Amino acid sequence: MWPNPSVDPAGPVRLEQLHWIIGQANLRYLQAAGPDLVPRLLAGPETIVVRESPTSRIPDRRVPMDLFASYDELARLIRLDAITPGVRAVAYDPKSWAANPSVVVIATLSTAPGRVLADPGAIAGAARTMLPYVQGFMLNLTEATTPAAAAFLRALSSGSD
Repeated sequence: MWPNPSVDPAGPVRLEQLHWIIGQANLRYLQAAGPDLVPRLLAGPETIVVRESPTSRIPDRRVPMDLFASYDELARLIRLDAITPGVRAVAYDPKSWAANPSVVVIATLSTAPGRVLADPGAIAGAARTMLPYVQGFMLNLTEATTPAAAAFLRALSSGSD
């Protein structure tokens, strides 16, 4: 639904209200930098965890996702009905998406766009600008940029950028 009526972008944002996509390794990094933040992300309406490998276990009640860099591999597994049992989401970025008004809209937030560390307040400001149009975020971070991600999440949830 647009605009998103469940979140006031001007005030504190309850992280638990948003949909999240986050890598399994990124959850570990964030757990070390902000242990109070991970349970809040996992409590969202639907948190998708990008698995590190086909044998990776993810937190209970989270949606496992496999990410494909090769369209041919994804298509092969679909043809063979060989997507790992229990995986409810797969992703491949063909760089040309078709619009679908029924989807949950997720925006990507990066802690280091262009390999330059972003200011956590600027990331929170960007998130607030997008909140009326999205239902959640995908966090793009590395182990080295996890402190910036934790600071962004704290700024977003406290209402102060």
